[in-house]
Amino acid sequence: MDPVFDKYIVLVDMGFLWCLVTPTDEDREKPNGSIYTWGDYAEKIFATILSRHPKANQIVFVNEPYELEFMTKNSEHDRRQSSQAYSHNTKKLYMKSKAKFSPTRDFGNMFSNKTNKHRLQRFLRGI
Repeated sequence: MDPVFDKYIVLVDMGFLWCLVTPTDEDREKPNGSIYTWGDYAEKIFATILSRHPKANQIVFVNEPYELEFMTKNSEHDRRQSSQAYSHNTKKLYMKSKAKFSPTRDFGNMFSNKTNKHRLQRFLRGI
């Protein structure tokens, strides 16, 4: 391999990665019968990144905040905010490493409440 590409910096779009590694219902049934936890999800996030970029010397996680006036994902944010009631009624999720991972229906809606996104970021930083 070319030595120039032996070390490099990776920029990871966290919104995309969160969706990419979200387990299916089948994935949540672990072979040993134990429950799928938030810790398992965190491991899957980091394992996915490291398997795709084993020679990276730095990994930067990018997650666009909602508070900016102009964003690359304005249409997505507008769609989510179009239903104020939906956003406020979305459950607050608290991630703990050994806690059971959210059911599919809850995980799919969790980002409608931006505080869940912030808690997930804090959780992953602590791993």
